[in-house]
Amino acid sequence: MSHYIIRGKWLTGDIAANRDGFFLRTVGDRTMNVTQQTNNAEGVEKGGSEVLKFSFTYSSKWIENWSSSLATTTNIKLTNGVVHILEPAHIFSFGNFYIRAAERQNYWSDYYYYSYGTLYFPNNTNRPWGPQATANMRDGKRLTAISDNQLIMDGADFIGDPVFKIKITMDAKDSVTAIAPATAAADTSLKKSGPSYFDRNKFTLYLQYQYFRTDGMRKVIEEVKLSKN
Repeated sequence: MSHYIIRGKWLTGDIAANRDGFFLRTVGDRTMNVTQQTNNAEGVEKGGSEVLKFSFTYSSKWIENWSSSLATTTNIKLTNGVVHILEPAHIFSFGNFYIRAAERQNYWSDYYYYSYGTLYFPNNTNRPWGPQATANMRDGKRLTAISDNQLIMDGADFIGDPVFKIKITMDAKDSVTAIAPATAAADTSLKKSGPSYFDRNKFTLYLQYQYFRTDGMRKVIEEVKLSKN
């Protein structure tokens, strides 16, 4: 239900103030895009009722990844907020429930985390990257829960490479207590090398870790941010 509760009091007129709508944060710390639309009526363009289009973004910047539904009954005012009623055809949890019901989840796990970072080499050179660095980075990283406090993720910009898949262990205060190889195929030298933690306000994971090659230690400093669009 946390997908359906948005902080603040948003009427159709408030949403209409921005033609592209607003990216609003749900109480479940996920991003919802809300736009105002006006239906046509009896041949009159935009002469009908006002509706709101709610799009669950799956934390993606790309509209084609979103799941949307219309609220055709709007602006029901209560003492502690406003209710907008979604159309009967709406799929509960914007389809997200059916996709993820069988998956293990924890507080930090999600799709579409965008990665920014730098890989530092022993010869004092480095390689920075961001979400647009390669085609593989465009859709972001997935943080997959394997227990209540552990996740696995592709390390650095090595998307899909099992050698650099890392396991991240969190504590109750959102500190990263360990970074280690996630599978038997991963590099055994992967480990945490500096302060690492999760910021709940920014919904960003800050990581420092390292691994070794024949020419010496290579260090990764990475920010993994759940997109707020």
